[in-house]
Amino acid sequence: MEELAEVRYDEYFGSEEHIGSIPDNKEEFVRMTMKRVSFTMHDPMIRKIRRFLATEFTAPAVLLIAKADRQPQYEEEILKSIEKHIRHFCDVYMKK
Repeated sequence: MEELAEVRYDEYFGSEEHIGSIPDNKEEFVRMTMKRVSFTMHDPMIRKIRRFLATEFTAPAVLLIAKADRQPQYEEEILKSIEKHIRHFCDVYMKK
């Protein structure tokens, strides 16, 4: 999934092989950055990937934190579970 997003950004903004234009001034930098932000917000594929990854990453942690709020005696166990989840997420979605 990460590769799909990377290819999509490369198509529109350049890649390591083709850097694209370098901003000459602050206004150009702001304009280029806002173009990327807008792309991230509106491109259908990127939106799906962004929503999926946010849900995949945050939902389990949010639920575990809520459990810790209700059952503070399990905080240590919950923190270990959250760390395990984060490590698993990294193993699955991040480049080695």
